[in-house]
Amino acid sequence: MNTTRFLLLLGFLTLGTHVCNAQSSQGPSSLGTEFYFSFPSNYEDPGAAMKYIRLYMTSNMRTRVRIYTGTVLKNTLYTDPGAIVYMDLTKSEAQAVIRANDGPIPPDRVYPKKAISVIADAPIALH
Repeated sequence: MNTTRFLLLLGFLTLGTHVCNAQSSQGPSSLGTEFYFSFPSNYEDPGAAMKYIRLYMTSNMRTRVRIYTGTVLKNTLYTDPGAIVYMDLTKSEAQAVIRANDGPIPPDRVYPKKAISVIADAPIALH
C-alpha cells in the first residue's frame, strides 16, 4: 500500500515538473492583443518642424488592428504575415498633456481618457 502511494506521488511530481518546464520554456513574449500607453509631456517648440510618434506593428497572420487616441477611433489597419505596418500620431494625439516651452511642468497625475489604445483581433508585436 505504501509502495503504491509512493509511486503515485512520484508520478504526479514527475508530471508536474514536465508541465512546469513546458510552460517556462516558452518564456515571456512581447505579443498581445490589447495595449494601453501614453507618452510624457514635452514642451511645444513653436519653431520646430512637425514631429510625430510612430507605432510599428507586426504579426504572423493577417489581423485587424484598431488604434484609439483617448476614446476616439483614430484608424483601423490590417497586418499581413511577417510584414511591418506603421501608424503616425501627432504629439497632441500621443501625449496626455502638451505645454508651452515657457509654461510650468504639469503635475504627475492620471489623465483620464488620454491613453492610446491598440486593440488587435490576433496577437501582434507593437513597438
